[in-house]
Amino acid sequence: MKDDLAPRSIADMPPPDTKSIAIMLHERDRRGPNENYRIWPIAENWRRAGIEVQVVHGPKPCLDADVLVPHIDCTIVPDAYWEVIQQHPRVVNARLRDISKTAFSEHLVSVDDAYAGAVIVKTNRNSGGFKDLDFGQTRPQSLGDQLRKRLAWHPWLAKRSLGWAHTLKQYPIFEHIAQVPTGVWDNPHLVVEKFFTPDCDAQGDHVLHLWIVMGDASLGLTLHSPDPLVKSANARLGTFEQPPPEILAAQERLGCDYAKIDYILHKGRPILLDINRTPTLSNNAFTQHYINQTKDLAQGIASIRPH
Repeated sequence: MKDDLAPRSIADMPPPDTKSIAIMLHERDRRGPNENYRIWPIAENWRRAGIEVQVVHGPKPCLDADVLVPHIDCTIVPDAYWEVIQQHPRVVNARLRDISKTAFSEHLVSVDDAYAGAVIVKTNRNSGGFKDLDFGQTRPQSLGDQLRKRLAWHPWLAKRSLGWAHTLKQYPIFEHIAQVPTGVWDNPHLVVEKFFTPDCDAQGDHVLHLWIVMGDASLGLTLHSPDPLVKSANARLGTFEQPPPEILAAQERLGCDYAKIDYILHKGRPILLDINRTPTLSNNAFTQHYINQTKDLAQGIASIRPH
């Protein structure tokens, strides 16, 4: 009887009922409901389960919703949003504010490092920095911002503009640190990371793992490509059940309630590449295929507890 009366932690309590969910978008993200974000087929599953789903723009408290799902497609959640998010008792990604490379990567290198392997130049910001340029900053885009965005898509200028680039469509790979253009090291918008070749499957294709989580639910997808820089456009799709313990530990450490975690195996060792709390889909998000694919994932919302 004594044990039954002992106080229990929040983690020991049954999850509260979920009858309503608010999805918070950036105030400038007017295209968000029509873009191919994975959250939309998940939300459709919530609606089909009888849960009320509302979409709000801007930093609004949403205290009438049982759960708040911030879907702010910026690398760092802006202050005004973060303050409101922390006021809600039940929030998805309540600890996951910053997904910049410098916040989680263990493989960054500097110009003075003795590392002798290949390196890759990336934007410190998520997804090539384009969404941050669209609405992540507080001021409107200048003519210079617009020009930089256009030039980032031009293949001839890509490597030549690394010294002042804010965004990158493609991440260039160099065989050695010494080959990295000097301007990269002085560009605060870029980072240089060790480049690891993904291990291959039985068919000889390189494999990228996508670990997608919502609370205690998960979906494991793989992309298989002959190109070591694996992208969805050049790959075939597969599945997997469970990532290595190192990836699960990173998920817990960083506070990933809803996120896509990209990793590879390099000589059998897991290498964390990217974290995205607003993952997208390659096709129409509202198809029955994606609704079916995310049905189990959507159920993970019930495990989100008060923070």
